[in-house]
Amino acid sequence: MRLAAVLLVGLCVAAAQAARISDVLVRCDAPDLDPESLRQLILGSIRSTPGTEFRPKILSDDVKRLYGLGTFSDVRTELTEQSDGQVLLVFIVSPRPTVRKILVEGNKHYKDKKLLALISQQTKAPLDQVQLSKDKVAIADKYRNAGYYGTTVATELRPVKGTSSVDVVFIVKEMPRAKLKKVFFAGNTVFKSEELRKAIHTRRQWWRYVFRFGNYFNERALALDKDSLQELYATKGYLDFNVDTVEKRFSKNRKWVTVVFHINEGQPYDVSNVSIAIEGDRFTAAELRQHIKLAAGERYSSTVQKKDIKDLRDIYERLGYIDLRCYPVHDRNAAKHTVAVTYRIREGLPARIRDIFMVGNEVTRDRVIRRELAIQPGDLANMNLIRTSQKRLKNLNYFESVEITPVDTERDDLKDLRIQLAEKRTGVFSVGAGFSTDDSVLGFVELTENNFDISRLFRNWPPKGGGQRMRLRLSLGTERSDVRLSFTEPWLMGQRLRLNVELFASTRSYDEYDQSDTGFGVTITRPLKTFWRQSIGVRVDQVTLDDFDSPPNVRNYNDPSIAHSWPTIPRYEDRSLIEEEGDYWANRLIFGLARDTRDDFMYPRHGSKLNFGAELESAILGSYSDIVRLDARGSKFVPLFQRSVLRLRGEVSVAEDIAGDDVAIFDRYFAGGSSSLRGFDFREVGPVDAGDNPLGGKSRLLSTIELARPVGDFMYIHVFMDAGNVWEDSFEFSPSDLNASIGIGFQLMALPLRLDYGFPIITSWDHLEGQSGQIHFNIGYSF
Repeated sequence: MRLAAVLLVGLCVAAAQAARISDVLVRCDAPDLDPESLRQLILGSIRSTPGTEFRPKILSDDVKRLYGLGTFSDVRTELTEQSDGQVLLVFIVSPRPTVRKILVEGNKHYKDKKLLALISQQTKAPLDQVQLSKDKVAIADKYRNAGYYGTTVATELRPVKGTSSVDVVFIVKEMPRAKLKKVFFAGNTVFKSEELRKAIHTRRQWWRYVFRFGNYFNERALALDKDSLQELYATKGYLDFNVDTVEKRFSKNRKWVTVVFHINEGQPYDVSNVSIAIEGDRFTAAELRQHIKLAAGERYSSTVQKKDIKDLRDIYERLGYIDLRCYPVHDRNAAKHTVAVTYRIREGLPARIRDIFMVGNEVTRDRVIRRELAIQPGDLANMNLIRTSQKRLKNLNYFESVEITPVDTERDDLKDLRIQLAEKRTGVFSVGAGFSTDDSVLGFVELTENNFDISRLFRNWPPKGGGQRMRLRLSLGTERSDVRLSFTEPWLMGQRLRLNVELFASTRSYDEYDQSDTGFGVTITRPLKTFWRQSIGVRVDQVTLDDFDSPPNVRNYNDPSIAHSWPTIPRYEDRSLIEEEGDYWANRLIFGLARDTRDDFMYPRHGSKLNFGAELESAILGSYSDIVRLDARGSKFVPLFQRSVLRLRGEVSVAEDIAGDDVAIFDRYFAGGSSSLRGFDFREVGPVDAGDNPLGGKSRLLSTIELARPVGDFMYIHVFMDAGNVWEDSFEFSPSDLNASIGIGFQLMALPLRLDYGFPIITSWDHLEGQSGQIHFNIGYSF
């Protein structure tokens, strides 16, 4: 409306394009606003000021700018041509009402204070209708999350007499809540009641009571439950299935409810005929028939039918048939319980992508988005590639939502792609604390920008939108502290090469000594195939080992004067931990090869992960010696019954000093603790000196078999068996000489918390005899 008014004014003064503005006046119907203050606000926001040349385009921009202030709900203009050829400009504005008070009515379950804390609309500020809608949703969500399903929230604006202010009132209509006691099914013979309970939302789950997550009855979910049951029965051909009634039996105090689904299964249907009807000439029905599995004479299955539809769509979509329609039509014979299925296909025309344009990426640069796309202008409009592109953009974690929509053009065989993006905050500032049995108490401060742009570091602040990652982490604990600054460029020089640069300075206090590391690392990673990655890098590390807790003359084990200070020498009488004291340069080349097919990085259910690594330290690089380290690690995840997952893990590691010297303790391997052999103390499995101080070894073998089962959608419970050992010399592996433990634990999904209890069942070292079980606890949280 405002633009139309401006255009109308422009037409009226078409002959006076060069006229100057004599004055700017403001009219407002708000009695409590100072006219002069309002005029100064408007004059400070527009370019059409007294004395300037009148331009309709500038006036249109001025109106937009005034709306953008958020102060006015309506802005109109009037233009009057004066006798001297100048024009008088009048702005007629309706200010948004100012919020005087915010009230809540109708609430009994929550006090006003709790609900008002959810509201972002401010008092003594203009009313924001968009924010008001968000506040309504926030209050409704609080009730729904607490089990008060069906509770509604409305808003009412009450004008304050004699002013332009209003009182905002949130009117809550509360609904009662009841906990779900039991769910029964009446009339089921095809599926067991337990199978039906797993298919619906309304079901009792014991862990919700244990962990106080509620388990409240949601009557609105019953409609979805009916659909879920109908879909389940359709997988076995029961097309006449119906939920006749849902009975709700409340307790006397109405705090508990038992739900009974009365169902009518009907009879299963067999397929009498399967045909394909095509509108188009790309394929014939005979060519497509070989791709469908549903067949006449067999029991109807909606699962098979969905697979057929997907396969048929894939055939066309790979060829650019983006307007394809493919759907099944059923012709039932209720008397014979048969169904004829026709797959109807309307091909449309194959299309190519003409252009791709992005909307909503105000921070992220276009090139960051385009390089992730699996489809480009000129390509066939392959829906599989479009879906892959959408998944890649979501995985960037820069956007709240990603929608890719084909857009028609003037030609049926050309399509544009519109990528609608809603950006989210990518910077994270965290202050936290954690505890683990390996590292004890640890506090940290971390600043991360996941969409960093180093080219904007010294201009166009803040430096965001380049698709890079910058992370600064400061950690301070009772046994470990470090500072790390890392930078990641995922597309080095416009190629799919990932560059990682890290600067670090860390100190780790072990029971026997302290270790400090200072240096930097640079790694470049490139993809080889779909799941394979190859990496090469260099790491420069100055290592200091000091503050050893060994007595003097520790090498003289047979000296009677100190014999009382040492226990029986377990195995290696010619080694002393204190011999490791000193400063080292441990500069190395790093080579890596990895393959990852896991379906989920955090909690995978199937797939595998393989890592092969090699490190070369050399005197040529300034290292203390010539060392080769080889590591091979693998994990396999196998889905089992009732959502259980079998996790298998193995690791083989070897270090060799090719110069004939010894390998320093920081380059040797250790085992024991939460990340290797649970049930044993941290780093205690392996060779030790005369004081039972761990020396580490040059060979290590680790393996784990773990059976994990989810509890609801928030926790895994698992049982495990760990086995492995560390040997003093290189390639000294002996599978018959292993330590082993068994145990049980749990792992939360929403929080980084894991608790394991392991108990040794086999020990191969003298100093491990008589070991009792160990609890391994890891937790970290931010506040």
